[in-house]
Amino acid sequence: MRIDSTIKEKVCYLYDRWQIDKSDSYFKCIINPLREYTKLDLKMFSFDEFLNENNKIIILQFIPLLIKDYYRFKTHVEKNENNNSYFLTPMWDWVCEWDENAWNMIPKNIKIISFCKKISEITKKYGFKNILDIKYFHKPYDIVNFTNNNRVLAYWNRSNLYSKEFLIKFCEYLNINKFLYLEKLDPDFSKQFDLPNKIKNTEVVTFRNWNTSQEYHNIIKPSNIFLCPRLREGIGVAFLEQFSRGSVCFSFNETNMNEYIRHNQNGYLFKSLDINNISWSQINKLNLENLSKNSIECCEEGFKNWENDLIRLNRFLKNEN
Repeated sequence: MRIDSTIKEKVCYLYDRWQIDKSDSYFKCIINPLREYTKLDLKMFSFDEFLNENNKIIILQFIPLLIKDYYRFKTHVEKNENNNSYFLTPMWDWVCEWDENAWNMIPKNIKIISFCKKISEITKKYGFKNILDIKYFHKPYDIVNFTNNNRVLAYWNRSNLYSKEFLIKFCEYLNINKFLYLEKLDPDFSKQFDLPNKIKNTEVVTFRNWNTSQEYHNIIKPSNIFLCPRLREGIGVAFLEQFSRGSVCFSFNETNMNEYIRHNQNGYLFKSLDINNISWSQINKLNLENLSKNSIECCEEGFKNWENDLIRLNRFLKNEN
């Protein structure tokens, strides 16, 4: 279906309620940037409303495989009697454990918007023909500094990824002056520990009460070192925002972080999170200023490519390949 460029595109968005209430990542990466390239009459809708849409561009944030009437959804999309164009943005953090049966349940006439290599590879493997590869970058902003070798660590504990013992060793071997510890766990995770106000020479400041994205950014703005909060990401906006500031990012070696971080060049990738299997002496010797400089350069070039990707995405949504 080719969209008439003389009319206002009708873009709908099937979303997960938690993502809308608790995270603005999807808007930062797709919805808001696209507004610069095309006119969007955006409507967010639930599954119950989904079946009544006609002649629309429908972006699916997720596929509701577990709903009891999923096959009604699948048949509706495959027949496409409503003359819609369907797009799916699979996020690696929620499809990484899908098996062949799960992928085969998804209608193959859905077009894929892929934010990482693993998504592109697996969707191609399972028979999807229309795949757009794009790579999100945040424009460099609020560049960090290491004046007087001041080292300020920020970590948002969302999933208990790092143990208390890990955090203590990390502060010690990286000579952290101040640790901004944000404690607000994602659904399905429960609190496991508290941190003291002091870890040897490191001042620890714990934050538990923030409600908006702006409040979060105000808290971590003084930092210049960032521990990525999750094992794997769909896009990783929290990480990429700090990466673009030149904050030195440390992450487990997993998607999507390892598609941006080049180990020991513009950040650091852990092969293990077991404190006994980490080269603490190597971490102690890192040149953080160089890693910071390289991450900014990476994002400057990456953001130029991202602007081109948005043009490609706009054309993809309009079937103007």
